[in-house]
Amino acid sequence: MLGFAQTYAGAPVIEVGEETSIDFSGNAKIFVDGSGTLGVDAVARLQEKFRPVHVADLNRRYEAGVVWLQASLKNTNDAKVIRWLAIGYPRMETAILYQRAGATWISIETGVRVPAKSKPLDANGLVIPVSLAAGEVCEILLRLQSRSLMDPKARLWQPANLLQADEAKLLTIAMGLGGSLIVVLGALAVFFRLRDRTYLYFGLLHLSVCLVELGREGLWERYLWPAALAFPLQAHTVVCVMALVSLLLIQRDLLSLSKNYP
Repeated sequence: MLGFAQTYAGAPVIEVGEETSIDFSGNAKIFVDGSGTLGVDAVARLQEKFRPVHVADLNRRYEAGVVWLQASLKNTNDAKVIRWLAIGYPRMETAILYQRAGATWISIETGVRVPAKSKPLDANGLVIPVSLAAGEVCEILLRLQSRSLMDPKARLWQPANLLQADEAKLLTIAMGLGGSLIVVLGALAVFFRLRDRTYLYFGLLHLSVCLVELGREGLWERYLWPAALAFPLQAHTVVCVMALVSLLLIQRDLLSLSKNYP
């Protein structure tokens, strides 16, 4: 059940009970820092700048500024609870959750620019743990910034339920990518047998598409990138260019452009 009473700081209250998941961003307030220079203390003092979230605010888009979401979480249970906050698009550059602890803030960061071994959880995408003591009401500020697509949507999940949802999604992705990899191997086998470069380009095209899809779902950096290194956003651009070049080479060979238009 959600409550919408106001805390002393003016943040809407989201009640955390036994729900499988709760919409965080849709029940929060939002403020966009166009300069991108404000720290958490300065933002926390700008209560008049925050406003209720509108549907359009949650659309994926390119955003030059920093998006801040504010809410207070109230644990309605009689015991401590841990929830996982799953945030937007897996390729978002950074998300920092600030949880008020007295006069200070405790921060946890995740995102593409954070190496896998330094992320707070081994989960797909941007996921941050939130711990609440029995009956606790805690103010939360969520800072989002990205040079790739910005997706401010965020949900609080019970960990087991989020893992279950991710497993079903990963199974679907694995089936699709498995089929594409079979096509890649088949194309390369034909190339080595016939020495026809068209099949090589066709295999490279499908391999590039596989990498693009893995990157879009946040799986490339999780499974195919060194855990100690931050994943560069430019890697997606490289494989997109490789896919485009492969497609152009396929068209050139199929149309015999080098012979017909020397």
